[in-house]
Amino acid sequence: MKTFYVVALLFWTLPAQAQNQLGSVNISSLLDLNAILITEVDVIIVYDPVLAENLPANQGDWYRGKYKLLEMGSEKIEVITVSAPQGFVSDFARLPPRHAEAVRVLVSAYHETNGVALHDITAYQRARVEIDSYGILVSGN
Repeated sequence: MKTFYVVALLFWTLPAQAQNQLGSVNISSLLDLNAILITEVDVIIVYDPVLAENLPANQGDWYRGKYKLLEMGSEKIEVITVSAPQGFVSDFARLPPRHAEAVRVLVSAYHETNGVALHDITAYQRARVEIDSYGILVSGN
């Protein structure tokens, strides 16, 4: 009987793993239909808390180290890439089944300036990414 109380007390005192509430990521383009530009938008889903704290700080570093990070495997990080050509209206990124387990979710677009920080969408339930000629606008609720 004492073992039960010790185990119950142990679970009661452990901090809960922070999980996101993200349900969808909508990506749309505000680019001129005549623009000749294809933009790749990465939705970066991080499951490992240590990796989440040590990700590259900006877009340039993300794209330079992206494939090295992906070698860690899908148990630590997954990336959903959506290619948006000119005239692209909108689409929802297809999130992986375990995305709700992620400790951090970020967004980056390939045509943003190298020094732009990754956009953290972890706190959003519904994120919206709009592509314009200067980069991306990220909002949500």
